[in-house]
Amino acid sequence: AGGAQSVDGGGAALATLLAAHPDVTALFAFNDVMAIGALREARRFGLRLPADLAVIGFDGLALGTLVEPELSSVAVDTRAVGALAVEQAARLVTGAEPLEPGELVVRARLHLRESA
Repeated sequence: AGGAQSVDGGGAALATLLAAHPDVTALFAFNDVMAIGALREARRFGLRLPADLAVIGFDGLALGTLVEPELSSVAVDTRAVGALAVEQAARLVTGAEPLEPGELVVRARLHLRESA
């Protein structure tokens, strides 16, 4: 068994979600690996993907193209996130005015594939 942020964790999370909300039609997973676990668990439940359940991950990993159905995923430029974090930390350390929340924006890209 894996940890919470693993394939097994994603499957377990979907099973818990379906037990509480059997009519759920969409899932946005914490990351692509958990989403892949949710895809596997959805098939065990006999759900058709995406007709019965749409699944989207978060990472934009190429791994998502190797599963069936191919995983839809949101990709964020992690280097840009890191650069903003470093800039904000430097501002706080030096006493400069911190960036406003509206200035802390990194664009995301949706890779819409077969799972949603």
